[in-house]
Amino acid sequence: MKWTCRLLVCCLIGMAPVFAGFNESIPSWHWSYKAIERLQSQGVLLELNVMQKPYIRREVAASISNLSAQLKSGAVVLCRADQGLVERLKKEFTAALQQNAGSASLPIDLGLMLQNDYDQPVEGDGGYRGVYRGRAVVDYQDWLTVHNETVLDRYAYEDSMYTGKAWAGTAGYANQGYARIYKKPFNITIGRDELQWGVGRSGTLFLSGAAQSLNQLRAGFTWKNLNYGFVAAQLDRMDYVAEESVVHQGARRYLGAHRLELSLKENRVRFAISEALLYSGLYQEINWTYMNPFIPYYAAQINSDKKANMFGSIDLWAMPLPALQVYGSLLIDDIQVEETGPGDLEPNEIGFIVGAAYGALLPGFSIDAEYVKVSNRTYNTPKSYESFRFKNKPLGHPLGNDFDLLQAGMDYWMNASLWVRLEYSQVRLGEGGLYRPFDMPWMDYTVDEGYSEPFPTGIVETQNRIKVELKYQPSIHWGIQGFFESVARDNAFNVKGASQSDTAWRIGFWWDGEMTISLK
Repeated sequence: MKWTCRLLVCCLIGMAPVFAGFNESIPSWHWSYKAIERLQSQGVLLELNVMQKPYIRREVAASISNLSAQLKSGAVVLCRADQGLVERLKKEFTAALQQNAGSASLPIDLGLMLQNDYDQPVEGDGGYRGVYRGRAVVDYQDWLTVHNETVLDRYAYEDSMYTGKAWAGTAGYANQGYARIYKKPFNITIGRDELQWGVGRSGTLFLSGAAQSLNQLRAGFTWKNLNYGFVAAQLDRMDYVAEESVVHQGARRYLGAHRLELSLKENRVRFAISEALLYSGLYQEINWTYMNPFIPYYAAQINSDKKANMFGSIDLWAMPLPALQVYGSLLIDDIQVEETGPGDLEPNEIGFIVGAAYGALLPGFSIDAEYVKVSNRTYNTPKSYESFRFKNKPLGHPLGNDFDLLQAGMDYWMNASLWVRLEYSQVRLGEGGLYRPFDMPWMDYTVDEGYSEPFPTGIVETQNRIKVELKYQPSIHWGIQGFFESVARDNAFNVKGASQSDTAWRIGFWWDGEMTISLK
């Protein structure tokens, strides 16, 4: 703690303006996402794709520049808090890119982000915990960016699901490390980066970003209202027990996904269809069929003697009225259309999200509501190593399988510096979670007998949560944030009759700054 404070003071004294990379991914922890979300609720910044993240810095800068021109001409009118958010985003993005764009040198940006909290979790002891991020970004002209972010993370160290190495009371890992070529209409990313596809406030169904960043080859193509994206990634190895009760170590696992998206009505309507496929095996090598971005995975699976864990997804987002957003997502893993034997009695394995948000109740106010349902076994298969997760974390929705969630919330921006959110949620968790073995009870029934099961399955834990979040950020460089949450559980941890009530809270300070070294 003392070391962190001393380092923080030194950084504040020597703080330099931010000159970040042209084509840098904006990481999920960055403060700008909440500001952009608020402005999008007002029907602006819709050039930024609400169904695909992370955003790229140059795209945000261009969108902010367009909005500034509209505000100046009077074509767009925003409340005072929202105008303040625009000015803050301009300071973060636009000015930096303009200065870099006018330079003939090779800029190297060195950055440091420090987050230090006092954290009292629902389970476990309270204490000081921190996340410290160092990054380096190199731009070559305006079309090539090389980026690295390395993290020391106390929260990961204390996470029982963390699979990496830990020492001296912290965990260390490279969160990002990639090269990106950006030449419209193409962009190509090689290396490790975050990735989120889909819609949903609580998490997306398809690729949620809940797991650590993926080692990937990713490509995108945008032409007018069409956008196509493709990703091929190597996942972690996973041990498994074969039918003969022999433990096999290190099944190799790979992920392929592609997505076609159409935007209409000046980006007020977005529609996307996606496919993902996780294939693996003890001696599995890269399958070049699934590396081909132009072959439908479903068709390839039909003609293959080796099956994999495959998903299809449909996403829709629309703004039918000013400040009103509606959205939905359907994830399909397996649907039974025949009844020729016991295997066809398997329950459908699907998930869906429906939600809405309204951003003009009062100046600075937004309200939202969302419902999510994912049936049992959706992200799993009989082969445990095909489970849709990476380094023990879900690739899909953060709550995994066999749950539903009802959530409602209200956001208020008092001004550009002060934000508060009040949220209520009810979660029902069945016994068939993401980390449970894939069972097949329907195999004990005949087609004439039929088979059905309740949802959620088994003894259902019900959680009622009330959460208040607060953020005070007077500068693009630093801020204070925290939350308080009350959690009441019935049938806690799927134990019949067990009840439990807990609280959790956190208060913390963060600082983020960069300096630029220019090579002539």
